[in-house]
Amino acid sequence: MSEVPAPFVRHLADAEPYDQDALGITTFHTMMHEDEIPGLSAGHVALEGPIRKTPAAHADWHQAYFIYAGSGTIHLGSKT
Repeated sequence: MSEVPAPFVRHLADAEPYDQDALGITTFHTMMHEDEIPGLSAGHVALEGPIRKTPAAHADWHQAYFIYAGSGTIHLGSKT
């Protein structure tokens, strides 16, 4: 029988913070380093609104956006 690998779990409170220039109240954390699961890395950026973030593009990244409380609008290219 093959062994099923344990899932990777890291709580935000345990993630390594890092600094980056940003407007408003913004926090950055590295959730998963690339060497922890080969070929993958993950970060968490939290923006406390109201805020308008300068658009950015990362051709080699997949990105997900979550609104934890209240409401918000996310513009991606010509899509809203």
